[in-house]
Amino acid sequence: MKRTLSIASSSTLFLVIAMTIIFSGCGGNSTKKLDMTQEFKDFIKTYEAKVTPLFKEMNLANFKAAVSGKPEDYKIATDLRIKVTKIYTNKDDFAKLKKFKESNSITDELLKRQLEILYNSYLSNQIDDKKLEEMIKLQSKIEEEFNTFRADVNGKKLTDNEIEEILRNSKKSDELKAAWMGTKKSGEVVSADVIKIVKLRNEIAKELGFNNYHEMSLKLSDQDPKEIEKLFDELDNLTKDEFAKLKGEMDDYFAKRYNIKKEELMPWHYQNRFFQEAPQIYPADIDTYYKGKDLVDLTTKYYNGVGLEIADMVKKSDLFEKPGKNQHAFCQDIDNEGDVRV
Repeated sequence: MKRTLSIASSSTLFLVIAMTIIFSGCGGNSTKKLDMTQEFKDFIKTYEAKVTPLFKEMNLANFKAAVSGKPEDYKIATDLRIKVTKIYTNKDDFAKLKKFKESNSITDELLKRQLEILYNSYLSNQIDDKKLEEMIKLQSKIEEEFNTFRADVNGKKLTDNEIEEILRNSKKSDELKAAWMGTKKSGEVVSADVIKIVKLRNEIAKELGFNNYHEMSLKLSDQDPKEIEKLFDELDNLTKDEFAKLKGEMDDYFAKRYNIKKEELMPWHYQNRFFQEAPQIYPADIDTYYKGKDLVDLTTKYYNGVGLEIADMVKKSDLFEKPGKNQHAFCQDIDNEGDVRV
């Protein structure tokens, strides 16, 4: 009887010790996770204090350069881009992010997402400072040259809107060709620098363990290159027959419009610089409804009608053509706090 009790007591003691060890370990892991989570929160706080004011300053400079087209404004914007990007080259910060990521201690879903975005942002910039500056300066130079480009058609500088007006309304093939070809001269202006930046970006991507910049850009933006390719292949398969049918209708219409054979149709015959908008092959003039109207006032009233106040945004935006201005429509969030400009 005493022997039985002794064995039972020993078993109980063993279980108590085992459970104590287990719970002690769990407690230690829990404490470690809490410590790591707090450390990451502190990292974010420090990061935001550095980045937030610089991002706003950079975005304001980018917007000003895009509107003015002045070299001095592009220079200021470029210098600020370099300054902001160099935050992400910090080796110590990246080491911390790598530690947070590999620890698997960040369990809060929002924090996990922030960690993933920060890690990828830093990873793409773990490169030599000289290469980084060269890449940003090349990118800015290309943007400036492309944004300030105006097509030269028969000795006259034309805006994109004037080019589109010709392509939409003219029935003269020579005039259409001159206008369309004039826009393509922008390629001659930037081609050498585009080739340089492609080679440099691919070189950087390979140094970081990717096959090329395209792959790196997609993967660090949560995209799978194979899935993207599969998606577009599927889209092509689903639409190519219908597109061919519609394209046939367009060709019939434009052959009659220009009094040429369908085989003689060229890119400048389709009423758009890039064949990215539906040509006007059906009798519908939408512009009629807006002639003589104040478009800004109409837009403001519309958004007011759906409960969105945009007066402040309109006041800060730059809505109409001017020399040197970026002709592409774009919308920019300046500070993630409501300052949005068009």
